[in-house]
Amino acid sequence: MPNNKYFDFHFHPLFKQMLCNWEDNYPSAVPLSELENNLDLKNYLLEKIDSMFLNILGSQSSVTQLQKGNVLLGVANIVALEFGFADSRKGFGAILQSNITRPLDLRYFSNVRESKTSYYRMFLHELSMYRNLVALSENGNHPVKFLSRKQKTTIGDNDIIFALGIEGGHNLCRDYVAKKGYADTGKPGTADDELWKDFCKPLTTTQARSAESLRRLHAALWKEDLDLLYVTLTHLTHIDQQLLANHAFGMKMLNHAAFYPQGYGLEQEGKDFITAAYELTADGNPTPVLIDTKHMSLKSRMDFYDYRREKGYTHPIVASHVGVTGYTLNEWKLAKAHAAPATKEGVRVNEVVTEPQKCGTYGNLIVKDQYHYNPWSINLMDEDIEEVIESKGMIGVSLDVRILGFESRVAQLLSGEHAEYLSVNEYNWAFGRGTDTNTALAEVRGAEEALIPGKDTRQPLALAFNIVHILAVGKRMGMTDAWKYITIGSDFDGLVNPVQLAEDCTLRPALESTLMRWLPVAERAYDQEHGVGALLPGTNGTQRSMNTEPDLQMLQTVVRGLLYENGRRFLYNWCNIPLVHPAAEEAALVNVTMPAVETITKKE
Repeated sequence: MPNNKYFDFHFHPLFKQMLCNWEDNYPSAVPLSELENNLDLKNYLLEKIDSMFLNILGSQSSVTQLQKGNVLLGVANIVALEFGFADSRKGFGAILQSNITRPLDLRYFSNVRESKTSYYRMFLHELSMYRNLVALSENGNHPVKFLSRKQKTTIGDNDIIFALGIEGGHNLCRDYVAKKGYADTGKPGTADDELWKDFCKPLTTTQARSAESLRRLHAALWKEDLDLLYVTLTHLTHIDQQLLANHAFGMKMLNHAAFYPQGYGLEQEGKDFITAAYELTADGNPTPVLIDTKHMSLKSRMDFYDYRREKGYTHPIVASHVGVTGYTLNEWKLAKAHAAPATKEGVRVNEVVTEPQKCGTYGNLIVKDQYHYNPWSINLMDEDIEEVIESKGMIGVSLDVRILGFESRVAQLLSGEHAEYLSVNEYNWAFGRGTDTNTALAEVRGAEEALIPGKDTRQPLALAFNIVHILAVGKRMGMTDAWKYITIGSDFDGLVNPVQLAEDCTLRPALESTLMRWLPVAERAYDQEHGVGALLPGTNGTQRSMNTEPDLQMLQTVVRGLLYENGRRFLYNWCNIPLVHPAAEEAALVNVTMPAVETITKKE
């Protein structure tokens, strides 16, 4: 086992186990062997399909893999299967719901598609699987434990510690899927825990139902000694029955109307939800749940920042598994290369192609390639980065190569994956009335180099460039320690296409050596392209010039911060309790001033 421990800000250790085990009864009865082990969804037929599908369907963060890779601390996210996924019958959706992929339990898809369950019921079932995992693993070699602000957590050297996150506000919807107003409730007496007892009682309000659902969930979790770190307001589909904020387009592989954005920014119900999350209390003390901006549309994120300022909230902002565009908002608007109205699966949207921002050039006279960021608005603008850092929040950089901007531009052009889609109203907000068609993308971008570095270079370097740009924004803010607000949010087991040399959690030690190698390379290439000077710190964290190499010991501190210490510091401050852990580990904590829980409540 590796000596170093690792942290992950956003992963799904039981998502595939959930999809492979439909349970009518509650609580979960899935045995430990199935909860811990890898679930590889591909079979021999898929060996003939593109490697991207193989990587997506291969297991990436099972408990067994977490153990082998020493990923012992992180935020386990629960996400209920959305109607758009279950109802998609084309492309990758057809593969997921066929005999090609095994051992998916297709009752999940049919029950969601036929409105036989609610998102909240599915959420409770996946949470029950985590609780079952914790209970069954107690006496094993690698006990799994929950992190909670309610009680101290004793951490052993081999313990896996999960904080809990919710990906998508739809998880809080207690109506049957696609049947607004038709409540799904449990049968009283079929389970003895507080979560199920609360589920048996219908909501009392007709408006702000998501806020009430969150308050009640939080109260029930607290009674069960459980807790929530953050909630993502939206996910990958438009869900009208519980719409908190418009989502950013982010699904290339599935075809369904729900994947195309239809809303306009942050909804009033979303504002009510944020207020409820930030003002939660338990045992007379503030116990806020943080807001994760991932998957929110650009307009929704800007509305969110404005709403925080309007209400005087100072809670840390979370961006749990993201990439960067490399642009400020205005630069992004000016980089629009093509736009046109479109109708996708019956939904009126605007197709937008943005000329990607250059990261830098890497290679030699024979093999050289120009790297670019992914300009889709699901990724962070510089203003997003500034908001997170100023709030003393945390940015989790995704290990999904599509988010990081890995794909060859020619490959994007040929596949048609260069375009994103904005709702008509949000397009008008960003670019003004009317839609134009500019020079064709192929003419704007020019020809691709015939020879390019291989995947084992391109993908890790794309990751390093995303980190370096965040450091550049931090430097512009006058900060020399912006790296302390960055970590890894892999999104593993969330059906992602992982970075080469870090395809699953067992390879997290390899990712450490990879970052040690490629961060200085990315810094030099970024400086040659943008002229910003040194971004990695010098000796003892001091500012250095590009004429000197990064201090090796400080570089190791930065990389350890990215892969473990920053995330641990963030979670320990969130708990606001002195966790019991080895003294040597305590001495290694990165000292960063961050408001304790009681100081991040609403200003009067």
